[in-house]
Amino acid sequence: MNVVWHPLATGEMINAARFYSDRLKQLGPNFLDEIERSVESILTDPTRFAVIDREIRLFPMRRFPYGIYYRVLEDDVRILVVKHHSRNPKHGLDRV
Repeated sequence: MNVVWHPLATGEMINAARFYSDRLKQLGPNFLDEIERSVESILTDPTRFAVIDREIRLFPMRRFPYGIYYRVLEDDVRILVVKHHSRNPKHGLDRV
């Protein structure tokens, strides 16, 4: 299966990593490592995680208060949103 990132999701990931690096230098790389582990978990069993809106699923990250919102297509997992839990629940869910 391929992973396809929505450009805005990529930006959200980078902005979050920068935010954490500004707080403590090692936190930014730790955040990106956690993103990578999360995507690997999603790819292991993409339909395992809850559907929260239409066909959009949520993977809650373990070490950081973020969720990865994605869709499963035939050959792809499309990452739509990387969102802090405090954001509006509907933020980015129109990225289909």
